Amino acid sequence: FGVKPDRIEVIPNGVHIPRTPVLTPLSEDLVALARHDVNKNLPALLRGVAQLQLQCPQWRGVLRIVGRSGRQTGLLQRLHRQLPRPEQVELIDGLPKDQLVACLRSSLALLSASTEEGFDYPVLEAKAEGIPTLISAIPVHREFHADSSLFFPVDDDGTALAGHLIDLRRDQTLWKDLSQRGLALARSLSLERQVEAIRAQIRTLALLR
Repeated sequence: FGVKPDRIEVIPNGVHIPRTPVLTPLSEDLVALARHDVNKNLPALLRGVAQLQLQCPQWRGVLRIVGRSGRQTGLLQRLHRQLPRPEQVELIDGLPKDQLVACLRSSLALLSASTEEGFDYPVLEAKAEGIPTLISAIPVHREFHADSSLFFPVDDDGTALAGHLIDLRRDQTLWKDLSQRGLALARSLSLERQVEAIRAQIRTLALLR
């Protein structure tokens, strides 16, 4: 609307760390939290899993995509059926909070393939639990997660994502490094910091009046 960028103050979302973070991977499972909407780019995840199944047949995990049906549900169901081993992907409409947290904490990694996001809160929530994240190379992901996530292209044919998953599965040092870097980011983006940043803006506005 013609406002100069230097007049806009962006305050990142904060996150609470309510539990002891996960210290080692508990399974080879994967999780994605996303509605079946176009911007969530879930077909990219299925392409990645297809490549993972072909390149790493010893992978015995399950990708759980948790989110409501939407415009891409039909496409996702077709791609699901075409996978080399369809039983390794579950489309779940929703889970109670406790089950969702348990699913996240027991997973090898959280995946996010979005083509666009305002912030993508599930990525930060995963980091607060100590879970590594593999995410698409979109601006908001690059801005906040450049040093604490693995990235793959939005138009990935599955090769890049599968390669990262194979590396993460084999390399405990990589898993722990991503876990620790992600946790450090989550700690730096605390709810207390968010609240204080909002209060500072309110104080500034009050002074301007």
